[in-house]
Amino acid sequence: NLKLENHVFLLGEQMNVRPWFCGMDIFVLPSLWEGTPNVLLEAMALGLPCIASSVDGIQEILEGGKTGLLSPPGDPQKLSENIKALMNNLPFRNRLGIQAQEVIAQRFTVGEMLENYQEAYHRMVP
Repeated sequence: NLKLENHVFLLGEQMNVRPWFCGMDIFVLPSLWEGTPNVLLEAMALGLPCIASSVDGIQEILEGGKTGLLSPPGDPQKLSENIKALMNNLPFRNRLGIQAQEVIAQRFTVGEMLENYQEAYHRMVP
């Protein structure tokens, strides 16, 4: 028993995550597998420094050391090291958050998404 009941809260599905994100210093997503996690995109868009697992979908979004930190899935030691690295280095933490926010603003605009859909449709239809 780690006695975490007063420190860890499982809230279930939340329709509006912004208030929860505003209370965070670091966002952590330790997944064993992921597609494109909306929650990571939302955290990055709000400028949160992110730590996530180095699985396929996440590696397409988060660039380790530039827009966040990556940990091998199932490696609590590396995850812990990454959390400590951000806790102990405010300038680095802030830089990751700013760069993450910039990447989301550039890569996930409506125009960019429309271009991606158009390219995908052109590949499907000769």
